[in-house]
Amino acid sequence: MRNRYFLFLLKVLAVLLPVCLVYYAPLYEHPDDPAMRSVRRCLWVGFLWYLLLGVLYGFLTH
Repeated sequence: MRNRYFLFLLKVLAVLLPVCLVYYAPLYEHPDDPAMRSVRRCLWVGFLWYLLLGVLYGFLTH
């Protein structure tokens, strides 16, 4: 029973965390600052990697 709550919490965090990062990334981006553009690109790559791991985890556990 405890593992079910943990898996549910993990799935909720797996959805909410990257969405929040990608949503708030443009707020901190300055068009004339290339460093901030690279930060946003890293956030997108991290989001896609995180999503891929979440899908693989879902297939392995169900």
